[in-house]
Amino acid sequence: DVLELFGAARLLTFDRDVATGEGTVEVAHESLLRSWARLRGWLEDDRAGLRLHRQLADATAEWERAGSDQSFLATGARLLLLEALADRDIALTEGERAYLAESLVEREREEALERDRQDQALALAQRAARAQRSAATRLRYLPRMLQDAVRAVRMEAARVLAGESEARLSGEDRNAFEGG
Repeated sequence: DVLELFGAARLLTFDRDVATGEGTVEVAHESLLRSWARLRGWLEDDRAGLRLHRQLADATAEWERAGSDQSFLATGARLLLLEALADRDIALTEGERAYLAESLVEREREEALERDRQDQALALAQRAARAQRSAATRLRYLPRMLQDAVRAVRMEAARVLAGESEARLSGEDRNAFEGG
């Protein structure tokens, strides 16, 4: 096995992760990195993962010190990066898994609240649109309603005037008949 040969040549050292008990391999000699481009590439790729894991460990510790305060949870792009880290073959502590799980639960809660806000805004906009359509419909008939009202007032005024005229004429006829 290649690892055993490099270990025997003291180019690699072997140990165990204290937190997980899993075996670890460390590069013991820089010449291995200089001469093995593929290994150098793997380590570069893994270095980004290790930095991200360190950020996760720091954020978890800060969250735990704050008594698991939700305001310390990962959000947005940071949560996406940490979520991707969890998908990699990196051993996470129980606290790190709990921190990620709580961050994901909080993200789901926030997304549900946002969906509710959007639904309420949509319902309000739909009610406003219905009210606007109703008002527009009423306004469309308003000129006709005003014309009908004016016609009714004129007709009533004409009836009143006709009644008064008839009363006067009747009174004049009576006076002429009685006096004449």
